[in-house]
Amino acid sequence: ADGWAAPIISYLPYERWSWAQDIIDQGAREAGRDPASVLRIANLVGSITDGVEHAQLQGQSPIRGSSQSWAEVLAALALDLRYDAFIFWPEQPSREQVKRFVHEVVPRVRERVEKIG
Repeated sequence: ADGWAAPIISYLPYERWSWAQDIIDQGAREAGRDPASVLRIANLVGSITDGVEHAQLQGQSPIRGSSQSWAEVLAALALDLRYDAFIFWPEQPSREQVKRFVHEVVPRVRERVEKIG
C-alpha cells in the first residue's frame, strides 16, 4: 500500500498508534520498501475550544483543547510518530470548527514542524 490511515480511536486507541506504526514499518521493510515511503494519516476526533484545556491523546477520548494545544499535539504526532497528514473530525460538525482548524491549528503545526524538524 502507498499509505495508512490510523482508524478513529474507537477502533484503535491512541496508545496503540506507536505499535501500529512499528507494524507498518516492519511490513514495508519485508516488502523491500523504505518505511518513510508509506504515507501516514491520523484521524482526529475532537473540539477546538476557547478555554485553557490542554489537548491530550488518551484512550478513546476526543481531543479537546485550544488551537495552540491542538498544534502541540499534532506537531508531536508528526515529529515523534511520523504522521504526514491529519484528518479533523469535529465532535460537533460546524464551519467554525473547520475554519479554526484551517486558520489557527494548521499554520501553527507547520511552523512548529519546520522549526524543529
